[in-house]
Amino acid sequence: SWVRRFKAQRFDAVLFFRFDWKVALACLFAGVKIRCGPISNLGSRLLLSVGMRQRRSRVDQHEADYNTDLLKMLGVDAQGVPARVQVPAPEKEWGQRFLTELGLDSYWVIHPGMGGSAENWPLQNYRILAEELLKEGRNLLITVGPQDDAVREAF
Repeated sequence: SWVRRFKAQRFDAVLFFRFDWKVALACLFAGVKIRCGPISNLGSRLLLSVGMRQRRSRVDQHEADYNTDLLKMLGVDAQGVPARVQVPAPEKEWGQRFLTELGLDSYWVIHPGMGGSAENWPLQNYRILAEELLKEGRNLLITVGPQDDAVREAF
């Protein structure tokens, strides 16, 4: 179904910020000539027509900067464009209700998990940071993902 949809859209190019071999294969079969993205494995080497080796696990720069580097392959210079996260209205409203119910109008968020995709700060450092912020009277939200059971237990 992806191949049919991609053929119908008649894309000139597809840019992967994170390589997905199923989508890349569908793009190939749909005749998308320019398939750009990060070269990370054999699949990306075979299925992308233009690639860039990135070592995101080293965390040498912000994720937004890695993505603007990829845009350069399509001739787009987005250097200096601020990264923005756009939250859909229903989720934003839910979040505002959630924070109001907790009585939080000012808070700091710490996300110590990362799903194992890169080097991470030691968990003990996150705990020390949280303790110091709490000593300063800061309200904290600790967020975790589905793969962060050890983090959830530690906090």
